[in-house]
Parts: sequence; structure tokens; C-alpha cells
Amino acid sequence: MKIKLIEFFSNDSSVSKTTIVFLTVLSGLFAGLLIFVINNTAVIVYRNVSGEFPYVFLFIIVASILYLTKKEAFKRSIIMTEELIRKLRIRLIKKIRRTDLLFLEKNNDAEIYIRLTQDINTLSQSIPVLIITMDSFFTIIGVLIYCAILSIEYFICLLIFVCLSLLIFYSKYIETRNKFARAGETENDFFETIEGLLSGFKQIKVNYKRDDHLYEDMGTLANNSDTLNAEGIINIFQVSILTDALYFGMIGFFIFAIPQIIDIDAMMIPKLITALLFIYSPLSIIYKFAPHVVMSNIAIEKIEILEKKLDEIKIKTTQPSYTPVDFRSIELSSVSFNYIDQDNQSSFSIGPIDLTINKGETVFIAGGNGSGKSTLLKVFTGLYPACSGKIIFDGKVLSEDALPNFRELFSIIFTDYHLFKKLYGIETIDENHLNQLLDVMALDHKTAFIEQKFSNLDLSTGQKKRLAYIVALLEDRPVYVFDEWAADQDPEFRKYFYTTILKDLKKLGKTVIAVTHDDRYFDYADRLIEMDDGNIKTGIPKL
Repeated sequence: MKIKLIEFFSNDSSVSKTTIVFLTVLSGLFAGLLIFVINNTAVIVYRNVSGEFPYVFLFIIVASILYLTKKEAFKRSIIMTEELIRKLRIRLIKKIRRTDLLFLEKNNDAEIYIRLTQDINTLSQSIPVLIITMDSFFTIIGVLIYCAILSIEYFICLLIFVCLSLLIFYSKYIETRNKFARAGETENDFFETIEGLLSGFKQIKVNYKRDDHLYEDMGTLANNSDTLNAEGIINIFQVSILTDALYFGMIGFFIFAIPQIIDIDAMMIPKLITALLFIYSPLSIIYKFAPHVVMSNIAIEKIEILEKKLDEIKIKTTQPSYTPVDFRSIELSSVSFNYIDQDNQSSFSIGPIDLTINKGETVFIAGGNGSGKSTLLKVFTGLYPACSGKIIFDGKVLSEDALPNFRELFSIIFTDYHLFKKLYGIETIDENHLNQLLDVMALDHKTAFIEQKFSNLDLSTGQKKRLAYIVALLEDRPVYVFDEWAADQDPEFRKYFYTTILKDLKKLGKTVIAVTHDDRYFDYADRLIEMDDGNIKTGIPKL
């Protein structure tokens, strides 16, 4: 059985793992020495022989060292654990931010979130238990050494018992691991269903049967997860009870049978029984470590799978070497894109597309649902890599290395735009100007910019998009991309978008690309591009 937690424990840390192991070994050996002191002091007191004071003094010293080594080992392990967990989280986040949009769209958000939270929390809880288990292991070693000094025969019997009990206990490891693994997969499905409950609440409220079936499915998943977890834990505790029975049988064997078989000093038997009783607690701790072994192994395997997926994404850099402040033209030349799903099947494609956008233009993109408008925007802005063809920027073919610089041209408001509470990436903020914009967008009564963050983001969809527009203005990029921005606005702001916002952006020399279905406002664009089935329709006149 491989304990992956030990490999994780071996990762780089500013806390010396050698020191932790040394302190753990020392505390275990001093536990054996403490048994020696206790037994010898008890014999002196029992026989009413003077001279127990040196043993009392030795008892205080040994007990103090035992306490201090355990305390220091545990303290250092906690500090090391938090450092390792922090490094793991930062490493995963760094790899996620270096990946591309396609990776995140193809992979389940809930799964990534669980890796960063639940699985890492499992490791955070398991490492201190590993240290305690190591301490218990070396405590048993210390006691076994003491028993070997007293009687080699008793030592062999005790060693056989310890090995047998551990063998019995871990014999159920594979079965238990499989149950916990299946429970984890079921929990993932359960969390996905909860996400569906929250995001699809409107659909549920208007369809009782859907609501009922979803509830039944969630109940089934929750029940299956609980059952598998319970069966795994029951497996462990059944073996624990069996080893307890073996343990107490061993005590009876030591008391009643061994003296009949081996010629031994009667005073040795209480000492050996005391040693045997002393290892009960450390053995119990080792048994209780088994669920942590199972769960941490599963957690590490899942994290390793996620890291492997992230490492397979060949992203050279996420930091642009410069931020472009202007451009003349952006051209798509025979560009096509093919979306490959998780089953490696083509689910949608666009192109080949030839399109040129010039500086200062206001371009509308129209088309039915599924015609490829949003996909075209993602390819045009460098969020999706073109499968074929080329992007030409100011007369030069755009290389893969130049994509981070190219993406800095755009302020994009997609339909699923996410608002951050803080204005990340905007170094200088004119709060007076920001407050004026909040007033113009009729948001001043809904949110405010206080202590470098927005006080409230609990807004309607239209209000969120208006706030997103304010953020885009503050970014002050050359190209503004709106993906059906006006669709969620009331009639007043919908009209304001076409008659005022677009005009203001044009005066500022900005280029605007807007996906829209509002055909009555098409004449506010310099050019209309209509898409159908992933391609641009030909014969669309310039407005």
C-alpha cells in the first residue's frame, strides 16, 4: 500500500522535515524509557525500598522531554502543513491562470473547485494526523525495545501481535479505498446537481415534474454517497473491533499462557503487561489513520490528474511584453475554428472566415442563435486559437507568442461577464469620474465604490452589464466588444446604448464590435456582418 501523503510531506518546505522526524523518533523512544522509569519506580514503591527519588527525578525529566518533543514536532508539522498547502494552492492557481479558455470550458468548474477546496482540505487535515501516527509508530518501537530488554520471548510474541493486527487492519484497504473513491465520484455528481438547482432555478419553478425528478435524483445521489462512505468506515471499524479483540486476547495470553510456557521472573509480567497496555493508544491512532490514508491518496490522485491536464496545455506566457495603445487594422484571413468536446468529437465549427476591422469602425454582428457570433468574437480577440488561417495585425501575421499582447487591445463584455468587487488591473482610479459614471448609468443608488471596491454586486443582469461598461471605460482599451449588451437593458438604456454610448466611443476614436439582434438600430453601425451556420453571409451592403 502506497501512502502518497508521505510523498507530499516530502515536498519542499522552509520547515525542516528532518527535525520533525527526529523529534518524532525521540518522543517515541522516550515513551519506551518512560515505561522503564514507571515500572522501576513502581517496584521500588511496592517493595518499600528507599531510593525512589532518583527515579522520580528521572520520571520528571523523561516526561518533560516527551512532552516537549511531541509539542514541538506537532507545532512544526502544522506550520509545514500550512506552507505546503499554500504552495500547492498557489501552484494550481498559477497553472489555471496560464491555461486557455477552451480548457476551462471543456472541464467541469465544479470539479476544479473541489480540487482547490475539498481535496486540498483533506490533505490539510491528514498531514498533522500523519505526524501523530509517526509519533505513535515510534512510541510502539520504543516500547518494543523496552520489552526486548526485559524478555526476548515476550518481545517476539508482542512483535507478532503488532504485525498481525496491522496486517488484519490494512487487509481491507483496497475494498475501503474503492468505496471511498466511488463515494467521491457520487459526491461530484451531487455537487453538479446542486449547481444545476441554483443556476436552473427558473426552469425548475415552472415545471413541477422537472423539480420532482431533480429532487429524487439528488436524494439518490446523496443516499449512494452516504452508503458508500458508511460502508467504507464500517469496514475500517469492523477490523478495528477485530484487532481490539485480538489485543485483549493477547493480554490474556501474556498473563495466563506465557508464564506456563516460558520460565520468567514473576515481577517481569506486570512490567510487560504495563508495556502492552501502553501501546494500545498508539495502535488505535495508527488504525484511525487508515481513513486518512485512503482519502488523502484519492485526493492526491485527483489533484495529480488535474495538474497533468494543466501541464499538457502548452501556454508559453500569460504576461504581455507590452500593452498596445493603438492599431490600424485587424484581419482574419481564411480563419476557421473547430470546437472539440470532451469525447474528442467536433461539436461546432466556424469558417473559413475573411474579415477586416479597421480602427474607429463600429461593426454590428447579427445572426440567429448558434450561428457562431460569440465563437467568432472569441477567435477574433485571441481567446480561442484558430485551427487554420491567420490573424493579421497591422499588416503582420500574428504569432502565438504575440497573442498575450494582442488580447490587451480589447475590453470585452460577454453575456456571462463576471464582475469583480475590486477594479483589478486598473492602477489609477479617479473616484469622482467613477461616481459620475455610476450616476449616468443609474447605478449610484445601487452600489458605490468604497475602500477600493464596489459595495454591492447584487444587481440585475442589465445593471451588471452597465457596471461592466463602466469598468470597460476605465480600462480605456482601443477596441470595445459587446456581446448582446443591450439585450438585457430596459428600453431607455437600450436606446441610450445605440444613440449615445456608441457615438461617445466613436468620438473617442474607439473601435466597437457589437453582437445585436436590434435590427431597428442597424443603421447606427458603419458595417453589418450577418452570420449563419458558422459563416459570414455574403452580399451584405455597407450601411
